Amino acid sequence: MQAVDVLRTQLHAAHGGMAFACQNLSSEQLHHKFPSATIQAMMPIYVHLVANEDYLVNTMLAGKPTVWESGWCNRLNLDVTESFLSDGWAAKVRVDDLAMFQQYAQDVYTASDAYLDTLTPDDLDRLIDLPNGAQMPLGTFLALVIAGHAMMHAAELSTLAGLHGAQGSPF
Repeated sequence: MQAVDVLRTQLHAAHGGMAFACQNLSSEQLHHKFPSATIQAMMPIYVHLVANEDYLVNTMLAGKPTVWESGWCNRLNLDVTESFLSDGWAAKVRVDDLAMFQQYAQDVYTASDAYLDTLTPDDLDRLIDLPNGAQMPLGTFLALVIAGHAMMHAAELSTLAGLHGAQGSPF
Protein backbone atom coordinates (compact mmCIF):
# COMPACT_ATOMS: atom_id res chain seq x y z
CA MET A 1 0.00 0.00 0.00
CA GLN A 2 1.29 3.44 -0.91
CA ALA A 3 1.32 6.35 1.56
CA VAL A 4 -1.25 8.24 -0.56
CA ASP A 5 -3.61 5.27 -0.18
CA VAL A 6 -3.20 5.43 3.61
CA LEU A 7 -4.03 9.14 3.58
CA ARG A 8 -7.08 8.49 1.41
CA THR A 9 -8.26 5.75 3.77
CA GLN A 10 -7.87 8.07 6.77
CA LEU A 11 -9.86 10.80 5.03
CA HIS A 12 -12.62 8.40 4.00
CA ALA A 13 -12.87 7.11 7.58
CA ALA A 14 -13.10 10.63 8.98
CA HIS A 15 -15.63 11.73 6.37
CA GLY A 16 -17.77 8.68 7.05
CA GLY A 17 -17.50 9.21 10.78
CA MET A 18 -18.73 12.78 10.51
CA ALA A 19 -21.71 11.77 8.39
CA PHE A 20 -22.53 8.90 10.76
CA ALA A 21 -22.39 11.14 13.84
CA CYS A 22 -24.81 13.63 12.30
CA GLN A 23 -27.37 11.15 11.04
CA ASN A 24 -30.70 10.90 12.82
CA LEU A 25 -30.18 14.14 14.73
CA SER A 26 -32.55 17.08 14.51
CA SER A 27 -31.50 20.47 13.23
CA GLU A 28 -31.89 21.74 16.79
CA GLN A 29 -29.45 19.10 18.08
CA LEU A 30 -26.94 19.79 15.30
CA HIS A 31 -26.93 23.50 16.20
CA HIS A 32 -27.04 23.13 20.01
CA LYS A 33 -24.00 24.27 21.94
CA PHE A 34 -23.93 22.73 25.37
CA PRO A 35 -23.92 25.29 28.21
CA SER A 36 -20.45 26.17 29.48
CA ALA A 37 -18.88 23.98 26.79
CA THR A 38 -15.64 25.06 25.18
CA ILE A 39 -16.53 23.04 22.08
CA GLN A 40 -18.86 24.40 19.41
CA ALA A 41 -22.11 22.85 18.25
CA MET A 42 -21.94 20.00 15.75
CA MET A 43 -22.94 21.90 12.60
CA PRO A 44 -20.31 24.64 12.91
CA ILE A 45 -17.65 21.97 13.44
CA TYR A 46 -18.84 20.05 10.38
CA VAL A 47 -18.96 23.21 8.22
CA HIS A 48 -15.54 24.27 9.49
CA LEU A 49 -13.95 20.96 8.60
CA VAL A 50 -15.45 20.67 5.11
CA ALA A 51 -14.81 24.31 4.20
CA ASN A 52 -11.22 24.10 5.39
CA GLU A 53 -10.54 20.88 3.49
CA ASP A 54 -12.06 22.54 0.42
CA TYR A 55 -9.77 25.57 0.71
CA LEU A 56 -6.61 23.77 1.77
CA VAL A 57 -6.74 21.01 -0.83
CA ASN A 58 -8.28 22.84 -3.77
CA THR A 59 -6.83 26.33 -3.44
CA MET A 60 -3.67 26.01 -1.37
CA LEU A 61 -2.42 22.69 -2.74
CA ALA A 62 -4.05 22.27 -6.17
CA GLY A 63 -4.14 25.97 -7.08
CA LYS A 64 -7.80 25.80 -8.13
CA PRO A 65 -10.96 27.56 -6.97
CA THR A 66 -12.79 25.95 -4.08
CA VAL A 67 -15.76 23.69 -4.65
CA TRP A 68 -17.65 26.30 -2.62
CA GLU A 69 -17.07 28.84 -5.39
CA SER A 70 -18.56 26.51 -8.02
CA GLY A 71 -22.05 27.48 -6.90
CA TRP A 72 -22.42 26.04 -3.43
CA CYS A 73 -22.05 29.53 -1.95
CA ASN A 74 -25.40 30.45 -3.54
CA ARG A 75 -27.14 27.22 -2.57
CA LEU A 76 -26.20 27.03 1.11
CA ASN A 77 -26.08 30.72 2.05
CA LEU A 78 -23.23 30.31 4.53
CA ASP A 79 -20.16 32.37 5.26
CA VAL A 80 -17.24 29.98 5.07
CA THR A 81 -14.58 32.64 4.55
CA GLU A 82 -13.90 32.91 8.29
CA SER A 83 -14.58 29.35 9.39
CA PHE A 84 -12.07 29.23 12.25
CA LEU A 85 -14.60 28.05 14.85
CA SER A 86 -14.71 31.32 16.74
CA ASP A 87 -17.75 31.78 18.96
CA GLY A 88 -18.99 34.65 16.79
CA TRP A 89 -18.71 32.72 13.53
CA ALA A 90 -20.15 29.50 14.98
CA ALA A 91 -23.18 31.34 16.36
CA LYS A 92 -24.03 32.51 12.81
CA VAL A 93 -23.76 29.07 11.20
CA ARG A 94 -27.17 27.69 10.31
CA VAL A 95 -27.67 24.69 8.04
CA ASP A 96 -31.26 23.52 7.97
CA ASP A 97 -30.79 21.11 5.07
CA LEU A 98 -28.19 18.57 6.22
CA ALA A 99 -28.61 16.50 3.05
CA MET A 100 -27.78 19.49 0.86
CA PHE A 101 -24.74 20.34 2.99
CA GLN A 102 -23.60 16.73 2.72
CA GLN A 103 -23.85 17.00 -1.08
CA TYR A 104 -21.40 19.91 -0.88
CA ALA A 105 -19.22 17.86 1.47
CA GLN A 106 -19.26 14.94 -0.97
CA ASP A 107 -18.18 17.26 -3.79
CA VAL A 108 -15.28 18.44 -1.61
CA TYR A 109 -14.31 14.86 -0.80
CA THR A 110 -14.43 13.94 -4.50
CA ALA A 111 -12.13 16.87 -5.28
CA SER A 112 -9.77 15.79 -2.48
CA ASP A 113 -9.66 12.28 -3.93
CA ALA A 114 -8.95 13.71 -7.38
CA TYR A 115 -6.05 15.71 -5.94
CA LEU A 116 -4.66 12.64 -4.18
CA ASP A 117 -4.87 10.78 -7.50
CA THR A 118 -2.37 13.25 -8.97
CA LEU A 119 0.31 12.54 -6.36
CA THR A 120 3.27 10.22 -6.64
CA PRO A 121 5.17 8.87 -3.64
CA ASP A 122 7.96 11.39 -4.37
CA ASP A 123 5.48 14.29 -4.24
CA LEU A 124 4.90 13.60 -0.55
CA ASP A 125 8.49 14.65 0.22
CA ARG A 126 8.14 17.98 -1.60
CA LEU A 127 8.22 21.01 0.69
CA ILE A 128 5.20 23.28 0.54
CA ASP A 129 4.98 26.86 1.76
CA LEU A 130 2.62 27.48 4.66
CA PRO A 131 0.76 30.76 5.23
CA ASN A 132 2.94 31.50 8.28
CA GLY A 133 6.09 31.42 6.14
CA ALA A 134 7.23 27.99 7.31
CA GLN A 135 7.62 24.94 5.09
CA MET A 136 6.45 21.38 5.57
CA PRO A 137 6.65 18.22 3.48
CA LEU A 138 3.41 17.71 1.55
CA GLY A 139 2.92 14.24 3.04
CA THR A 140 3.19 15.61 6.57
CA PHE A 141 0.73 18.39 5.73
CA LEU A 142 -1.75 15.89 4.30
CA ALA A 143 -1.37 13.55 7.29
CA LEU A 144 -1.56 16.18 10.04
CA VAL A 145 -3.44 19.19 8.70
CA ILE A 146 -5.88 17.44 6.38
CA ALA A 147 -6.41 13.85 7.60
CA GLY A 148 -5.51 14.45 11.26
CA HIS A 149 -7.73 17.52 11.42
CA ALA A 150 -10.61 15.54 9.91
CA MET A 151 -10.16 12.65 12.36
CA MET A 152 -10.04 15.03 15.32
CA HIS A 153 -13.30 16.71 14.33
CA ALA A 154 -14.95 13.37 13.51
CA ALA A 155 -14.20 12.32 17.10
CA GLU A 156 -15.68 15.57 18.41
CA LEU A 157 -18.86 15.03 16.39
CA SER A 158 -19.08 11.45 17.61
CA THR A 159 -18.79 12.60 21.22
CA LEU A 160 -21.37 15.35 20.76
CA ALA A 161 -23.79 12.91 19.11
CA GLY A 162 -23.39 10.68 22.16
CA LEU A 163 -24.18 13.59 24.45
CA HIS A 164 -27.41 14.03 22.46
CA GLY A 165 -28.24 10.39 23.17
CA ALA A 166 -27.44 9.15 19.66
CA GLN A 167 -24.92 6.55 18.58
CA GLY A 168 -21.90 8.67 17.70
CA SER A 169 -19.83 6.09 15.88
CA PRO A 170 -20.57 2.88 14.01
CA PHE A 171 -18.60 0.75 16.48
